[in-house]
Amino acid sequence: YPQGEKGLRARLQNVVDSDFAQITYTDAVALLQKEIAEGRATFTAYPSWGDDLGSEHERYITEQIYKKPTIVINYPKGIKAFYMKLNDDNETVAAMDILVPKIGELIGGAQREDNLA
Repeated sequence: YPQGEKGLRARLQNVVDSDFAQITYTDAVALLQKEIAEGRATFTAYPSWGDDLGSEHERYITEQIYKKPTIVINYPKGIKAFYMKLNDDNETVAAMDILVPKIGELIGGAQREDNLA
């Protein structure tokens, strides 16, 4: 394609025009497990709480569920860096990944721990 990948312009316009969806990591894992249980999805790796989401999971969320960019928040502390801010539940951290259709994770970020006591 002389003007780049076919459909790229429309996908990029979707990113620009869409309000991003937001879901917690816990809800994303439960949603993926429900999709499997109801026969709507199959994955190479089963999505389990405490494991990092794979590209296949991230793309499914953005391409099949929301059909737009999605922010996943509040990841388990065990899969993120020690310096990320611990949430009040003592199980998750204030981290997020921005997921985009056809790509998966575009960028991630987190609040840094500020309670040094």
